[in-house]
Amino acid sequence: MRSPTLFDTDGDRPICDPTLVALPGVTPSLTVTPGRTPTATPAPTQTATLSPTPGQTRTPSPTPTLVPSPTPALPTEGRLLVWSFEPVPAGLHFITEPLYANVVVMNADGSDPITLTTRGRDAVWWSPDGKQVVFAGENWGIYVVAADGSSQPHRLPFTGYGMKWSPDGQLVAFQCRDSEATNWDICVGKPDGSYLLNLTNSPGFDNTIPSWSPDSQRIAFCSMKDGPDELCAINVDGTDLSSLTKSRYIVDVKWSPDGGRLAFSDDSGWHVLELGSLTVVDITPKGFQDWNADWSPDSQQIVVARRGVVGEEFTPTNLCVVALNDLGVKWLTAFPDSELGSDDPAWSPDGRWIAFSSPTGLYVVDVEEGSVRQVTHTESTWERYPLWAPR
Repeated sequence: MRSPTLFDTDGDRPICDPTLVALPGVTPSLTVTPGRTPTATPAPTQTATLSPTPGQTRTPSPTPTLVPSPTPALPTEGRLLVWSFEPVPAGLHFITEPLYANVVVMNADGSDPITLTTRGRDAVWWSPDGKQVVFAGENWGIYVVAADGSSQPHRLPFTGYGMKWSPDGQLVAFQCRDSEATNWDICVGKPDGSYLLNLTNSPGFDNTIPSWSPDSQRIAFCSMKDGPDELCAINVDGTDLSSLTKSRYIVDVKWSPDGGRLAFSDDSGWHVLELGSLTVVDITPKGFQDWNADWSPDSQQIVVARRGVVGEEFTPTNLCVVALNDLGVKWLTAFPDSELGSDDPAWSPDGRWIAFSSPTGLYVVDVEEGSVRQVTHTESTWERYPLWAPR
């Protein structure tokens, strides 16, 4: 959901929430050990509608308590891609000047950081072989750069943002301008710049937030054609456009690794759409707000950044894992105040770790043990939106 007071450069996506309030009497504890510094193919003719899930009454405590192991381990394998930028003063509602960020690759324990560019503007994404990174830069140009820092960023002949590299490595999907340059469409292009196709080309309304199917054959996205936002899917050649469900104010879409489900968030929280039956399961209970989320590698769980809502106040944002078979909740973090809130969870490919961001740095949590470890220490920058390198 988007309700914070701080947004990114286009005013479209929240980059942080400086308004979290700790409730009186909330005293969960957390010991953090410092680390190093530095497809299913959807049916085209059915449409699902959102409705409360029968029997969903589980309401987790908004004030979990978690004390990790006194000597939690750090990941010994894997790399993280992060977006690092200087904080914007609290109270600024929209950013009128370009906000440029460092695009940084580092080991999962925070060591050996490599700055790939200092002029990133939006959306970083790994190539499926882990050798390249795509990002939006100056004037919304789309750039590709070697992930080891061995080359300078190369600008493709495309403009847009919200890039996602296809799992097979053949195409990059992104939000592009329509033929009249008035609205956003979904485009795909080859990472060498030799091919570009506008899949939606719909002047008069926006199509946003592309998400690839695991087989690279279809793209899910949000369409604003008929009033309420509509979750759609389309083939990579622009054929077989399918309407899947209508919702309100869709802000994120994530295809499950097994291809059978779509997770999406709107102004009421996160939901999971079963592509076989087109039924919708609500993930966010009443009395809570869920922010960013990610799938587990086996598609059986979703990790969300969640905060409780009590009147006009909020509990600190912490991470919890929701099991899709019974909607059971397991809390992973218990930061006691907004200065140490959790957001931007990213599940590691082996399923053991979840990386996440906080105003004080980048962290990892062991999913089974619940141990939390800080891997970077932020003083003058924010490190956001971590992404694990593909295996």
